[in-house]
Amino acid sequence: MLEEELKNAEAKAAAQRELIETLKSGVIGNTTGYSEYMRAFARQVVPGLWLNAFSITGDAASMEIKGAVTSPELLPVYIQKLNREKVMHGKVFASLQMQQPKMESGKTARYVEFTLQSSETGGAAK
Repeated sequence: MLEEELKNAEAKAAAQRELIETLKSGVIGNTTGYSEYMRAFARQVVPGLWLNAFSITGDAASMEIKGAVTSPELLPVYIQKLNREKVMHGKVFASLQMQQPKMESGKTARYVEFTLQSSETGGAAK
């Protein structure tokens, strides 16, 4: 009976070691979460630029950032600063959309909205 309990305990320990190794290998995708992306977004401050939303899918292969700028020239500055972040190395934005929203009064806003996408995104906002 003790031998059987020992075999069961050894089998459980082996299964747990295998699970830990699988998680460490990264084979199942992002195991570190998205907090480093949020920190990177927060560290890169450009006066006149603000973020409204972002979404990151899976292991960050797909990313979307939405925001606004008081001057369109500020966006390349932000992207350059963001590219200096370690977590953003290897990330490429494939598309950029910019538009100046209309106000209820019919006047145009004093800012420009933007959307940056690394690829087709369909994930939920994080």
